[in-house]
Amino acid sequence: MTLNTDKAWKRYGEVDPYFGVITHDDYHSWALTDKKREEFFQSGEMHVETVMKKLREINPDFTPSRTVDFGCGVGRLTLPLARVSGSVLGVDVSPGMLSEAQKNAAERGASNVRFAHEVSGRFDLVHSHIVLQHIPPRRGLPIVRDLASRVEFGGMVVLQVPYYAALWVKFAARAKHVNPIVKGAFNLAKGRPWNFPALTMYCYSVPSILSILRHAGIDDIRIVLDSAAGRYYSSMMLYGWRGQA
Repeated sequence: MTLNTDKAWKRYGEVDPYFGVITHDDYHSWALTDKKREEFFQSGEMHVETVMKKLREINPDFTPSRTVDFGCGVGRLTLPLARVSGSVLGVDVSPGMLSEAQKNAAERGASNVRFAHEVSGRFDLVHSHIVLQHIPPRRGLPIVRDLASRVEFGGMVVLQVPYYAALWVKFAARAKHVNPIVKGAFNLAKGRPWNFPALTMYCYSVPSILSILRHAGIDDIRIVLDSAAGRYYSSMMLYGWRGQA
């Protein structure tokens, strides 16, 4: 059975959008302060700075003109991407997330950003971070294939995915998603409402991801291990360049 996690993410957008992006208790709607909100966005600035540094190690002249941020959430990464790109499309399944992202873009004067529920067009930078890890691979791999097909010649792609977790971790994550009693008990233990939406994690096959990228002509690929998926998962960032035709 392929789990559809869209419902949970739409709910996060309605009730707890910042926590839905970074699962730290400081970012719950009922705990978020102005200081913590600023720290939240500052973490996005740091991420984009790191990403651009790595991309320019691969191609020193790289400056994106059209960027897509898949799974943009409230715009934590979309907005700093807008400062290094001619234009940015932020895509998210959650109307609540997109609404908050639009408010944040207006607040920060990001006039070269637009938001949508689906990806359309072609780009010289395709970016997705801490997003695919919440999508079952049977859905996520076709998404990766579609994103890779949208990279222009000379363009680049940045994807973060977990690739390993112990069997007990995978079992616990699935049980929390499909069993309402397990989910409710976990929520109460964390001080959250009984019916708070479950945040489910998935791992991806590295060969499958690499095969998709190479089939799309993205053959200069660098892998950097990271800890973005949390302490129970091994995660990686993939940086790829689609060379000139």
